Amino acid sequence: MPPQEPDTASAILQNALQNFETRFFPLCGKNVLASVSGGVDSMTMLFLLEKYRSSFKYNLHAVTVNHNIREEAVSKADADLVADWCRSKGIPCSVKTLEPGAVSRTEELRQRGTEEAARFLRYNAIESVAAEKKCSVIFLAHNRNDRLETLLQRFLQGAAGSSACGMEQARLPYFRPLFEASRQQIEAFAMHNSVPFRTDATNFDNSYFRNKIRNRLIPLLNELEPGWDTAVLSGARKRRLEADALTALAEKTVWKAESSETIFASAADFWSLPDAVKIRILYNGLAFFGTEQRVPYHILESFALTGKTSSGAGVTFYGHNDLIFISSNEVPQKTGSSEESLGFCVPVQEEGEYQLPFGTVVVSSCSEGKFTARLKQDTLGQRVSEPFMLPAVIRNAVSSDKLRFSNGRTKNIFKLFSEKKTEARFRHRIPVIQDSPDFVTTVWFRAILENI
Repeated sequence: MPPQEPDTASAILQNALQNFETRFFPLCGKNVLASVSGGVDSMTMLFLLEKYRSSFKYNLHAVTVNHNIREEAVSKADADLVADWCRSKGIPCSVKTLEPGAVSRTEELRQRGTEEAARFLRYNAIESVAAEKKCSVIFLAHNRNDRLETLLQRFLQGAAGSSACGMEQARLPYFRPLFEASRQQIEAFAMHNSVPFRTDATNFDNSYFRNKIRNRLIPLLNELEPGWDTAVLSGARKRRLEADALTALAEKTVWKAESSETIFASAADFWSLPDAVKIRILYNGLAFFGTEQRVPYHILESFALTGKTSSGAGVTFYGHNDLIFISSNEVPQKTGSSEESLGFCVPVQEEGEYQLPFGTVVVSSCSEGKFTARLKQDTLGQRVSEPFMLPAVIRNAVSSDKLRFSNGRTKNIFKLFSEKKTEARFRHRIPVIQDSPDFVTTVWFRAILENI
């Protein structure tokens, strides 16, 4: 690695603050909060935020969090370093100390590992200080190296969607002013300017997955494929654009609370959407629901692709009438009138009359080996089905149905409903006729809709 210019990190942070004001709002007169651990990255950020506070005229506050998961003396020394330096510069500093065992209890509850539990509690503590001090912005010290480590970690964990795109520089109230600075540039600045910091010994413990990536995988990639880092970050920026478009589509579906245990959203167009959008809608639902545990991707995927009830990690996804639900109940609680809840499935083995919820159906031969169905009261023959073969079943449409056309093409039935602008209240009541194991042969719109 070539030697780094000691002032590069300073220029990067100054430029980031200028860009922040261009994109969001002026910092002049605003209370801002720096999250500081005592390590070289966050102490350098704090040093530079103090340097530029007279130029940007913000009111700088700091917070440091003692997680109480290392030796007491070590954790206290980190917090003392931050507090003492802030005191010497006249910066108000809040020291938040978690109760012993809080991280392990949170890890057990959320089932996402020690690092995630510590991060969850840390961010809660930071946000409580920000609210108390009325801070408009929270500065975090993540840098270019952190972004690469996060992208590699999430790739190796099989992340999808926005998660696979890594960190964002701005997700207000959070902002990362050293986002474009490398760790080497930060360390060069710290050495040149005698920035005090402490080194966390656990950073070298390769039993942690993140440390394996930092200490073993990244040096190997640097050796085998110089320039890989620039390519990975460029790819992440492109994926972010795609993820943002996906998010915009998914946010058109609005989740609402039915009770403290169940939320719901309209399924009027849900089943005709691309699978990726459906899965993003379900993730949005989980965020709205506030589930504590991580729900495996395959559970959401199963519901989105098949429409069948899918459960796991304390939640159940299911559809009912023209709604989709996420519930903490093991057994979905059906709602609505008996008429709305009515499903039907009538086997048809031969010609004759069959009773269905919308009336008596007469099945008769129309050509060699082919049959049609009509409503008995339809004496003019205006509401006759398309031809089908026997044996068959006449049943209500469900979201996973696919219609096979005479040319061999298939289409999801609910996508067909959307194209025909079929009202949502009719979609689960329209009968379909199925004479093969895998596909629907006929969608019998005219059985209940006279204007089709």
